[in-house]
Amino acid sequence: MLSRRFKLWLLTIAIATVFASVFLAGTVSTRSSIVRLEPDSGSPGDVIIAYGVNLDSSRVEDLSLTDGNGHALVTIVQQSETSIRFRIPAMLTKGRYTLVIHPAGRYTTSIEQPVTLTVN
Repeated sequence: MLSRRFKLWLLTIAIATVFASVFLAGTVSTRSSIVRLEPDSGSPGDVIIAYGVNLDSSRVEDLSLTDGNGHALVTIVQQSETSIRFRIPAMLTKGRYTLVIHPAGRYTTSIEQPVTLTVN
């Protein structure tokens, strides 16, 4: 019968091994995300700044706005690691829209963000 201290030691080693393999394999999430918009409302043609992490062009290819029924691709004006400046499309009608990130790469899925933009 194994002692309690030895079991705890084995469990600690197992957990450390799992964490080490995750970090060394590069599977730690480097997902792009947007946490806020400035301003959070505007009219078609206005420039909005989206702030977040991992937003550079190597990770984010496009942005779109969705109202749940369809998507409107926005024009990216400027892009960096922590922000994206984009223009509200001229054809958008008034309403609340959720921002959607389209990651760079071949077989990627869109990532709907927890921020909304009100179009006046």
